[in-house]
This record gives sequence, structure tokens and C-alpha cells, in this order.
Amino acid sequence: MLPFLVLYLTASGYPVALAGGIAAAYGAGALVASLAGGHVADRFGRRNALAISMFSSAAAMLCLGAVHAAPLIALFAVVAG
Repeated sequence: MLPFLVLYLTASGYPVALAGGIAAAYGAGALVASLAGGHVADRFGRRNALAISMFSSAAAMLCLGAVHAAPLIALFAVVAG
């Protein structure tokens, strides 16, 4: 998803630096989610944690495809990460 997001942003006219920053935001979101995932799994169980993760990722991807403003793209990239 990440390479296509950068290609989409640059093809849409956003500067390369902004596309790189949004890609970094995706990585930061993935880092935070992986650290929090263990606590969520311990609290709610592995199966529930996976279900929460998949549904929230799907919702973030749908929102990411619907927005066109850079701040919202960055926000949903963090959430999708």
C-alpha cells in the first residue's frame, strides 16, 4: 500500500517531500500499533484484537481513498499504519 500511496500523492501534484512525510507517518502509525497490539491482545484476547485491527484498518483504508486534503491523508495514513 505504501509505494502506491506515494505514487498517488506525487501524481496528484503533492510535493515529493510531503509524500515522504506521509509515508513516514504511516510507518510511525505502524510502530505505535505494533507496540499497543500486545496490550490490546492481553486485555481483550488475541482473536478480538485481530478483529479490531482488521476492521479499523479496513475503515482507515476506505477513508484514505475518500479524502483529498493532505492533512486528512496523513491522519488516515497514521491510522492505517
